[in-house]
Amino acid sequence: MFKDKITQKIDNLLVYSYFLPEDTKADFIKDLNKIKAEIVSNIETNSEITQNENPSEDLEKPAGKVNAPVKAFTPPVIVKEDQKKSKGAKFLESHPDNLKTETNPENVSNIFNYIIPNFSFESKVLLSLSNSQNLSRLVNIIDEQASLLNIYDKHKDNFKNSKFEFLKLIHKLDAQELLTYKKNDVLNERVARVKFGELAISLGLVNREQVEETFTYKLQNPDKQLFIGNSLVELNYMDIETLNYCLKIQDWCNKILANVSNENAFIDAIRDVLENYFKLPAVLGKFTNITYEEPLTKTICVTYEFTGKLNGYVYYICDRSLVEKLTKILMTNYGMSPNDVDKIVIEEKILSKLFNLITGNSLAKLSKNGIYCKPGLLKIDLGNEITLSKEKSLSILPISTEFGRFTIGFLLNE
Repeated sequence: MFKDKITQKIDNLLVYSYFLPEDTKADFIKDLNKIKAEIVSNIETNSEITQNENPSEDLEKPAGKVNAPVKAFTPPVIVKEDQKKSKGAKFLESHPDNLKTETNPENVSNIFNYIIPNFSFESKVLLSLSNSQNLSRLVNIIDEQASLLNIYDKHKDNFKNSKFEFLKLIHKLDAQELLTYKKNDVLNERVARVKFGELAISLGLVNREQVEETFTYKLQNPDKQLFIGNSLVELNYMDIETLNYCLKIQDWCNKILANVSNENAFIDAIRDVLENYFKLPAVLGKFTNITYEEPLTKTICVTYEFTGKLNGYVYYICDRSLVEKLTKILMTNYGMSPNDVDKIVIEEKILSKLFNLITGNSLAKLSKNGIYCKPGLLKIDLGNEITLSKEKSLSILPISTEFGRFTIGFLLNE
């Protein structure tokens, strides 16, 4: 079992040969196959010694059993999977704000610049077993400082200038648990999630005009309930295999974002509550760093302080009209009569029910990522002027709905 596991890990490392020029790729594969053979030989030798020290084990071992030879590595073939819909592919295509941003590939470039790949612990152990210059070169390629975008720009000639082929390789490495990720804190602006249309354009699979054509095609075929990817296939702009892998990359990128940025747990939670509990479609804007030097007016602000593995503050800033409509839906769901609902006056007690629902969902999502923390008492500001942090910038993200606009702000120590 151990031998199979360690040899599989070495085979996984050989996938990195795609980073290397053709004249060094063969030597790279040869070096690692040699290491693999030596490790297997040592494991088998130690196993024989152990078996000789334990005669009872020899009785259970079938006579004449011969160890299978170590197979040389051959580059892996990516197998096509059945078509499936990714959560990341679901978005509100009918919303005008969403349509405007769905064809902006720069949003995806910013995400790739936000994600910095690192070697996993197991990868580092295996790399340390060799003094090969080719393996050292591999370490220099993924230096744990450069973002995905920077790595691609530097080595795109090895991928025939295809960002899609580059990301297929990175996705393959990730599937073998060879990589971990961290975020690039230098960026001041980014989107919260990768959208399919923007991703397809950024990867050079389709152009902006083709994605925009799917909007019209979808409206002309409402009974089919098509997503952008399905529409591109029906219009013969993309084949099923490419659609499948593009959806996989989209879902993979969004999972990485959720893991490297704890802010995404709060964003996903509030969107889930709006769309699933209140049946209110929501469209996400962009993360931006802002310092509020002047007080906010004519708005409601709910503040939570978190302690534990995640420390800091989360601010929910929203229009009064939005809060009033959400509160009426909430109290109706609690069984309040329509006449009483119409008489509701926004007060702290009612708002605490609404935002505890949102925050509880956020904490559940954080705990799934191993982030355990607890909120303090919420602070609710209903006044005409609300003062936020003047000294530090907040990372904020607007969320648009048909009832009004939410803004969620973060001042977190992760």
